[in-house]
Amino acid sequence: MPHEIFNSRFASHRQPAWHGLGQVFNRPRTAAEAFALVAPYEVRREPLYIHSPSRVRVPLDALVSVEPGGAPNFLGACGGDYVLVTPDEVVAAWDEATGAKVETIGALHNGASLFISASVGRFDIRGDEIDDYLIFRAYMDGGHAQLLMRAPVRPVCNNTITMAERLASWRLKIVHREGVREQMVKALRAMWAEAQAGQAAMREAFTAFAGRQVTQPEAVDTLGTVYPLPRVPRGDGGRVDSDTARMLDGLGDRLSARRDGALELWLGRGVGMDHPAAAGTAWGLYQAVVELEDYRNRRGDGVDASVSALWGERASVKARAFDAIADLVGVRF
Repeated sequence: MPHEIFNSRFASHRQPAWHGLGQVFNRPRTAAEAFALVAPYEVRREPLYIHSPSRVRVPLDALVSVEPGGAPNFLGACGGDYVLVTPDEVVAAWDEATGAKVETIGALHNGASLFISASVGRFDIRGDEIDDYLIFRAYMDGGHAQLLMRAPVRPVCNNTITMAERLASWRLKIVHREGVREQMVKALRAMWAEAQAGQAAMREAFTAFAGRQVTQPEAVDTLGTVYPLPRVPRGDGGRVDSDTARMLDGLGDRLSARRDGALELWLGRGVGMDHPAAAGTAWGLYQAVVELEDYRNRRGDGVDASVSALWGERASVKARAFDAIADLVGVRF
């Protein structure tokens, strides 16, 4: 995966955020103030042409991001009736709708999306504290819905909790047509209010996890669901191509190592596993998977791994763990 943060455009309040990157500022800021801190950039539309001897103009526009004095970065294409919501308009919508001071802000994929996070508050699970964050990710590439998601963090270990999508996120199905900016403000205002009022379901799930003791065989079975081994595709006569077999063997070894690693963390090597809410419980088993996914194989500055932990493959593993452990505990939503 290529470097995700757009030319170091990231900042966080008080301390570096979950992925440990960015400038730190010492007072709360509005989204507009924080965006100004990380070097604003522009997203605009430009005519799109097919490269040919006749330079044919196609009935689409290119969406490009531009830094002061820099060359345009192609983000995507859009039709003539697409209404672009620029980065300046995104931060203005956040400030108008929520009034919430920003914890983190950053631009990803050459500026194709801008994310903003703010604290919803803190609660505890049998004495184990949780900081609850809301993250808004606004896309400007012509092809994605806006996303608003929860990202609770266990401060004792900075694990970024990823829940089942039905508990954790809302996709703003806002069509980029006339009135899109007003719709964004309205949706953000409603969802911010819902996030503040809706911690009860999340607290209920986590408390149920913390109240369920798990045996080691149950933990092993659950981790098998979280990290399923690949099925071997067979060709004519039941034979397996040797290159495919080697690739699957390697993948199986890596997944088995992750199962073993998560089990080892749950058995006591994980951060905060001696807390009564985590020791030998389903809550601890879930935290073991989260810790493994947040911190395994983090190379360099760890940016790519951190983006994956919030939105990518690592986040999918954590959501799968949430579902598997909810089934183990018998929690239904």
